[in-house]
Order: sequence, then C-alpha cells, then structure tokens
Amino acid sequence: DTRANVLKGGDGGVVVVPGKLADSQLVAAIRHAGDVKMPAQKLPDAERLALEPWVTMGAPWPADAVLRAPDAIERAAAKHWAFQ
Repeated sequence: DTRANVLKGGDGGVVVVPGKLADSQLVAAIRHAGDVKMPAQKLPDAERLALEPWVTMGAPWPADAVLRAPDAIERAAAKHWAFQ
C-alpha cells in the first residue's frame, strides 16, 4: 500500500525491483512463471502488460498519495450516529 513497502518486500523477499522485470517477484507471479502464481486465475494479457511497464519505468509512485489508516473505517463507524 506504499512504495516503501513494495520496495522493502516481505517474508519472501523483495517484490518489485524498479527497472528490472526479471528480478521482480510481482512480475513472475502475474506471469504465472514460478512457484507463486497470483492471482489464482491468470490475468488477461492487457492487465499484465499494464504492470510490466510500470516496473520497467522504475515503479513510480505519486508523491502526494495519502492512505487512510487501516482502522479508519471502524473509527468513522464508531462515531456515526447510527452506531451510537
């Protein structure tokens, strides 16, 4: 959900290596080339081909992207009159 997290990766390592399709686990997963195949049903070529240039371009991310806190919906609902 953030560029920093995408570049940091997770338990399985780095997910996206900016500019390097061959080293990006995300690309291998959406191509269904390797152990991890995501999503379970292969993406249509048009959708897969939309992600690959993004990695090649260096995985640009909008600097002004602001994400809500994971519990934002629960906190808003708790304040809403219908849930009081």
